[in-house]
Amino acid sequence: MRRSARPVGGAALAVAGAALTLITGCGTGDQRAGGPAGPGAPAAAPTVTPAPAASSADATTANTRQVCDAINLAVAQGATTFGADLGSMTGHLAGGNRSAADDARRSALRELTSLAGKVRAVATPALNPAVRAAAETTAGNLDRAAADPGLLGGVKTAIDVAPVLSRITSTANPLMAVCV
Repeated sequence: MRRSARPVGGAALAVAGAALTLITGCGTGDQRAGGPAGPGAPAAAPTVTPAPAASSADATTANTRQVCDAINLAVAQGATTFGADLGSMTGHLAGGNRSAADDARRSALRELTSLAGKVRAVATPALNPAVRAAAETTAGNLDRAAADPGLLGGVKTAIDVAPVLSRITSTANPLMAVCV
């Protein structure tokens, strides 16, 4: 019998990964524009347009919302990819394909590092220093998680994913204080 190249459980874990977005609490604006072009299409990096000229406080508030919305979009895209990689990893482990599971594990860790870079990039235009600091802390947390050899070491089945998602979700705690 030929084994399927598609691992079991990937879709469910992709959805679980996307739930990270809801937990970050960053932004509430319409995020359809600038989102992924469709399944399999590369996601464009979120961008922030300059806030309109107004009072300094109004401009900072508008800019904060835009930056937080861009961070939220980056997290949604990264969480979906990370979740899919975790699903792929556990599916391949269940199917006995250690090589493919290792590839998926490396891809998941690369996605965390990539997400850290995206969070930093979209936070650059933030006028509010607290937003920039929270984004930098979050990005650093993601980098440290990706570099931790124990992060995915205990993941053998889909059941083992919950603590990993909890840890990755907690990396965004600094943003929850400023992106409300």
